[in-house]
Amino acid sequence: MYRLFTKLYARRIAEQFYRGVLGRAGDAAGIQNLSREIARHGRLDKVLADMAGSTEAWEKGLRARPQDLARLAYGAVAGREPTPDEEAAAAE
Repeated sequence: MYRLFTKLYARRIAEQFYRGVLGRAGDAAGIQNLSREIARHGRLDKVLADMAGSTEAWEKGLRARPQDLARLAYGAVAGREPTPDEEAAAAE
């Protein structure tokens, strides 16, 4: 029953994955490719994990968390945790 559901609703699932993971509507080719993957595998967890691990998702995740990125970068460059003022300045 689950495999039938994923095949029947693959396109709608793909559209929702784009909105949920990447925060945007998918382009026609992307929706078509993702729909095929969903219908073929039937494993939404695998397809979702692949999308969440994409370069686009990774870059959007970094931009959404500037203070975390600033803290990591500061630690890598300076070898210590930034002060709150340094973290705020680097995040901007």
